Amino acid sequence: MKAKLYCPSMWKSVHVDVDGYLTPCCMFINSQDKKTRIEDIPEGETIEKVLLDEFQPWRDMLTKGEWPKGCNQCAFAEKEGRASKRIQDLAWHTYVDPIDGELPTLTPLDNVKLEYLQLKTGRLCNLECTICTPSCSTSIAATQLKKGNIDREYYDRLQAEIAWATNLDELVKMNSEYFRIDIAGGEPLMNKEHFEWLKQLPEDSKAKTQLLYNTNGTQRPTDEEVEVWSKFKGVWITFSIDAAYDKFEKLRVNAKWDQVYDNMKYVTNDIVRKKLKHQTDNGYTNTAIVMTVHKGNINDIFDLYDATKEIGWIQTDYINHNYLYYPESMAIHSMSSSLMEKTIQNIDANIHRLPEGKMKRETINIRNSIEGFLQGKKFEQEGETPPKDHRALIDLEEIVD
Repeated sequence: MKAKLYCPSMWKSVHVDVDGYLTPCCMFINSQDKKTRIEDIPEGETIEKVLLDEFQPWRDMLTKGEWPKGCNQCAFAEKEGRASKRIQDLAWHTYVDPIDGELPTLTPLDNVKLEYLQLKTGRLCNLECTICTPSCSTSIAATQLKKGNIDREYYDRLQAEIAWATNLDELVKMNSEYFRIDIAGGEPLMNKEHFEWLKQLPEDSKAKTQLLYNTNGTQRPTDEEVEVWSKFKGVWITFSIDAAYDKFEKLRVNAKWDQVYDNMKYVTNDIVRKKLKHQTDNGYTNTAIVMTVHKGNINDIFDLYDATKEIGWIQTDYINHNYLYYPESMAIHSMSSSLMEKTIQNIDANIHRLPEGKMKRETINIRNSIEGFLQGKKFEQEGETPPKDHRALIDLEEIVD
């Protein structure tokens, strides 16, 4: 590779955000760089033109070893010795299939070609999570409008921004031959139109494509939707779970722990192990948890593992950590010194409860980052600071215990 900092998202991917803007990836945050929406793409053309044209200056920077401003989250993670999205995607994209000996990518890594889609299916969501915003959840927006925290004009603008997400004429602009499609929301399983888009993709293309879902766990896929999934190479289903029991319900407002637990168990054992057995046997279909780690749940890592380890996961190393950066008032690096000290002590006392593997390594890496913050190390913000929203009113330290 000629690039000193190669990133699969810059060479192979387009991220379709909840508002329809097209960016390199889901971690790329710099509103000044949001230029084109999916609705701006002329009929008959595809979003690949954005990858080819708009992302070229950032590819040039990465080739020289320079981080674009929008990539500051990955830059920070790598400075901390943690696995950034770039590093995680590199591991995925350079994985050699043990059966056919081939890379998952359809063309060489340094070819600029749309083969990896990161799709947010709009804002439609039934939860009001403490880590989310009105711009990412219709439920939060409706509640904030009712309380008078946002006005009707802003609410209507948010609603108008997601018209594309249920319009198949807009969705077909994403048509390409993919080796991987990441699907999130809002809550993606509430957006039924994206299944219609998946259906119309060519059958030979589906057989090469790995689907990855990020769901809040409140929705059970229907038999018809599972049938759509069965045509693809595989489907990884990850559940956004930030704690267990009552604490989970405080963080994921409107969700019920028992229901979500039963859904995780059903999807893992009834859908993945049985209905999608032909994919599971080849290792392309699985379930896991993604835990967005912040100062309100950093001490819940071990209890979450204990609460979910009997579900019947296919792998033992099933919890992935997603480090929350914004708003900074909720980030680990903004914790009080007393909470940092308490967290280090808690991790040291309980790390033995986790099995050997990535989950344990990432927990240790976060612990070491906290120790650095306690000693005065700072998170270096590049570019603009994201605007404050309702989350700035939440003090997560109040619900730590």
